[in-house]
Amino acid sequence: MLDFSLKRCRLKRLSIIFLTGMALFIAAYFVPFRLAVVSGPSMTPTLHSGQLLVVDQRYGKSGHAIARGDIVSFNFHGAKYVKRIYGLPGDVIYQLNTDNEPAMLIDSKLLEHIRKSVLARRSDARIVKVVVPPGQVYLLGDGGMLSVDSRSFGPQPQSAIIGKVTPLKDVMKKFRPLISVSLFQ
Repeated sequence: MLDFSLKRCRLKRLSIIFLTGMALFIAAYFVPFRLAVVSGPSMTPTLHSGQLLVVDQRYGKSGHAIARGDIVSFNFHGAKYVKRIYGLPGDVIYQLNTDNEPAMLIDSKLLEHIRKSVLARRSDARIVKVVVPPGQVYLLGDGGMLSVDSRSFGPQPQSAIIGKVTPLKDVMKKFRPLISVSLFQ
């Protein structure tokens, strides 16, 4: 009788461990949110190296439109990056490219001024017109010249976007009223 009871107890424990493992696996696979960590200065001052992020993988899918100004995580040559959406399909973006310096974006209203002032003085300077193709986005880091982004590698496919990024501290602020408990009420 004791042997049977011990086997039943072990079977119950194994069942609980198995069901807990399955529940965690299903939750990890189907939950649309992931945690990520910022690495590098390309999104400074908005995001800082070591900062925790929440990536909403529903972004860009049905009902969650892609918008200019959103910060997203995306795949590029097997690595994951975080940048801000600057240009959408059909947008025209002008860059001032030189041989020794990172590309600079130019306001279309200043094109003539740049042509007269900069191009006249620098033989290595050229203005490049980039039209964002359908199904792609133009991505920029907030860190200006510290960022390697679409100024270097061009527009990226929307399908490469993993999700919209929000700093974990901002997500926690939204839930603070739900989880805070006053001990002295």
